[in-house]
Amino acid sequence: MVSAVDVRDRENKPAPAWYSDEDKQKSEKTWSAIGHYMKAKLAADKELVIGNERRALEYTIVRPSALTLEPGSGKVAAGKVDIKRSITREDVASTIIACIDNPKTVGLAFDVVGGDDTIEDAVAKVASERTDTFVGYY
Repeated sequence: MVSAVDVRDRENKPAPAWYSDEDKQKSEKTWSAIGHYMKAKLAADKELVIGNERRALEYTIVRPSALTLEPGSGKVAAGKVDIKRSITREDVASTIIACIDNPKTVGLAFDVVGGDDTIEDAVAKVASERTDTFVGYY
């Protein structure tokens, strides 16, 4: 599933510990502009995760930052990232494919932004470390 970076229960949970002051400012700006969208994403992501006990779906939630139209670079940062960075739509699509190719991402929700690691390496690292940026924030 494609969600969005920084989708979380802002009313009842603190900002993630890895957020810098600039990330917190970006979060405020985003939620001020598209808060209703972010709340809808939160509800959908939460239902997928919590409701999956009865559905038993194999899912991965990819949470990209602001999307751009430039050609993909094939390079991203994934997991606990600097949320101020944007990402190309092409790199998001390639990240989804890498998740499909890596079954160890099943059950994870992770953030992805433009970065320096190959998509395959970034996804493999998230999978091997079981990095989930949604757990504990919904």
